[in-house]
Amino acid sequence: MNLLSRLRQNYAESRRLLEQSKHLIRFCLVKTASIAADNSQQCLAVMQKIDKGKQVPEVSINLPKEFMADLKSKQGAVISSAYGSTLIELISSLYCQSSIHFYLVIDKVEPLPFLQQLVDLSRVTIVSHQLVLKKRPESHSIFPVFISMAEFHPKTFSSDLKVAIHGVDCIFSSFAWLLKNKQDKPLYFLNAINEWSSAQDPNEMYKHLAFSYQAPSLNIYSWSRLHSHKSSQLKRRFIAKTNQLEALLRYIRPVVNTVDFQPMLETIKQQKIQSLARSNV
Repeated sequence: MNLLSRLRQNYAESRRLLEQSKHLIRFCLVKTASIAADNSQQCLAVMQKIDKGKQVPEVSINLPKEFMADLKSKQGAVISSAYGSTLIELISSLYCQSSIHFYLVIDKVEPLPFLQQLVDLSRVTIVSHQLVLKKRPESHSIFPVFISMAEFHPKTFSSDLKVAIHGVDCIFSSFAWLLKNKQDKPLYFLNAINEWSSAQDPNEMYKHLAFSYQAPSLNIYSWSRLHSHKSSQLKRRFIAKTNQLEALLRYIRPVVNTVDFQPMLETIKQQKIQSLARSNV
């Protein structure tokens, strides 16, 4: 990449960081906030050199000793993390292991800081939520490491994992746990003291995830994804959809005389009451 292209890329990444800072301000309802690049660009540069076959200094891996053993015995692993500088550092530290291929579980590449550069690497591939649950990677000579980023996963108002981030109630799905079971791989996450740990309980893991978003030392690059996880937004969307469904059934009921819609309407009503009651607990 020539100097002009590099300058353009750096400018684009700076704009994306600024955009995420605005989303952080909006999410936390504060006047000012700033997200730094940290050493993400340096980590990406190291991985790009590895792709070109250049020698780079080895980086210490901030993972439990059993991680590599699990990786080999289970032929892969799942890592749950918010998208940010710490995740890029982790991928960079493992990238010198040529037998590892990383799969980011996202449905499309969004204009987030450094994401396009990350997926442009030869051993980083995006895989959709639907596909990753259906089949395993075809190559048997490479260990797949699936990156589960909770803010990218599908969720509904009835999703079961609820945590507070900067005092804002948020809802997440247990997709990482489903992925762990479907792929039959060990699951690791970043804990509250900034160490990677083996996951044993989904609720405990998501409490640590909430801490990741609030830790001032961690630069999160995906605040724009968090707005749709707010409990208040999911609640409004849930009510709107159920009200639309009820209205549709009541509209067609006089026309379709062969079907008794009353039990269905009662079921929808009860489910709405139960879901709203759970949200207030």
